[in-house]
Amino acid sequence: MASAQAPRHRNLQFTEIALRESLADAMIAGMRGGSVDLAIGDMGEATAGALREMRVESLFTDELTIAVAPSHRFAERTRIGVADLCDEPFIIFRPGSALTNSLYAQTRAAGCRLRCHRLLRWAHMG
Repeated sequence: MASAQAPRHRNLQFTEIALRESLADAMIAGMRGGSVDLAIGDMGEATAGALREMRVESLFTDELTIAVAPSHRFAERTRIGVADLCDEPFIIFRPGSALTNSLYAQTRAAGCRLRCHRLLRWAHMG
């Protein structure tokens, strides 16, 4: 099988790509500066103004979900609204992260303020 496919690949050139995980504002700065060609992520309301000069397409809408321990006061609820979260202490990513920006925007729209208990400097997921 390999020998049958080899002739097709002889004339192909290799392309090098680099994958980065970063905050939305850093990706936008990279696109403006030319070091980033494509960014995929939740750019959110906080970056809307910065994206005006760029081509932006929405791929899908991500549903934000919540999970709580069985002993948590929300454990028996069938529905939790954004305003309910305002009384909860949050550990959030640093400003500029898509999740943090989204949480602030959603709680502001619900007429309350997110209570930040701690701020993460760095988190590795995976």
